[in-house]
Amino acid sequence: MSSLAPSIDTGDFVHFIRGVIDEKRATDIVWLDLEGVTDIADEFLIATVTNTRQGAAIVDACEKERKARGLTCLGIEGKGNSTWVVLDYGDVVVHLFTPDAREKYQLEHLWADAKRIES
Repeated sequence: MSSLAPSIDTGDFVHFIRGVIDEKRATDIVWLDLEGVTDIADEFLIATVTNTRQGAAIVDACEKERKARGLTCLGIEGKGNSTWVVLDYGDVVVHLFTPDAREKYQLEHLWADAKRIES
């Protein structure tokens, strides 16, 4: 897809995001390879955050790095007190859920055909 920017290694950015999610102690991290499954994105990163502050810290770190790399963000939904935050970087979409929202939406089950990436 290469919607972040054609000259930048998006693989490196998704690994950075994955590291931030770990560093900020999110849990139940699922990394899905959606190539061949949908045109929405190439990869989803899904994680559970304990509270909205933890989610905001992940968003802030990802956005700081994205801007430093000169990448584009297509949108952020759910900032503030939301139980589900979505960071849309085009090829990579990050979903951060509180535990109840993660259980309710079961997003990774909707994309059961996608390959899980081990990191």
